[in-house]
Amino acid sequence: MSDQTPESSTYTGESDPMKQPVNLAQILEILQNFQNLAPKAEPIENSSNQPLNLAEKLNDRNYAIWARKMSLALDGRGRLKHIIAAPLKSDDAKYIKWRQADSTVITWILENIESDIVNQYIDYPTAWDLWKGIKATYSSGKDPLQIYDLMVKASEIKQGAQPLEKIYSQLQAVWKEIDRRRPNPMKCPEDMTIFTQIQQQNRLYQFLQAINNEFDAEKRDILKTEPLPSIEEAYAQIRREAARKGIMKEEGPSSGESPSGIGGGLAATRAAIRSDFRQSSSRIYEDKSQLKCTFCGGMKHTAEG
Repeated sequence: MSDQTPESSTYTGESDPMKQPVNLAQILEILQNFQNLAPKAEPIENSSNQPLNLAEKLNDRNYAIWARKMSLALDGRGRLKHIIAAPLKSDDAKYIKWRQADSTVITWILENIESDIVNQYIDYPTAWDLWKGIKATYSSGKDPLQIYDLMVKASEIKQGAQPLEKIYSQLQAVWKEIDRRRPNPMKCPEDMTIFTQIQQQNRLYQFLQAINNEFDAEKRDILKTEPLPSIEEAYAQIRREAARKGIMKEEGPSSGESPSGIGGGLAATRAAIRSDFRQSSSRIYEDKSQLKCTFCGGMKHTAEG
């Protein structure tokens, strides 16, 4: 009988899987198995079903800005595809889940329409159809009359007593509406760039024409620049000058206040001289016709002189 026991026998390790060489294909297979076992992430569009409330509801005057804000809000919640892509068919495997999300989008849109016009949109079957219906009602598209009105409006904007920031914001709003209705018509990239440059120059002229004449010197400096600055650069330059003028007005003496400094001292000195002159003049031209001397009894003088 052999003295060797199982415990004392030499273990070669040839059957130990931990000591077997592993190639790249096996590593990739192991990683793939782990990925299959991991729970799948929920679709992004299920991330939020909370109410969506815009600051301003849709009415007959604000479609452009409302549509932009609503699109951004839907995109932020992963639901933008419900208004830009055709609806799923009812026999699609994902239809039920999609339908639930689409109903939420319809609710969000309807809740952000003014109460006096919302009833005409209640019966649209999908968010995509609802969005198309709203766009057909309020979007003027490339209507030449709308573009003409916007061009006239931009040319009639004047600063007057308004802050510089307000008139700049008004012009930007009108320009964006024009761009939405009349986008760059060029096809070649070079032509598109040239069109944009000409358009920006025209708007620079509109901005300079809209602001007050107190900035005429700055306007001339801007128009002499080669090449012409952008609208943003021109606005920044005018704004800096407006701020400088505002500071100087605050530091200067206001009406009703007493002058100070060197000018104030000179003014006070002149006032004192005028006062002394008036007093001395009153003494020089004093009427002595009624005076009587108590010493000699003569008239027009006194004993004191």
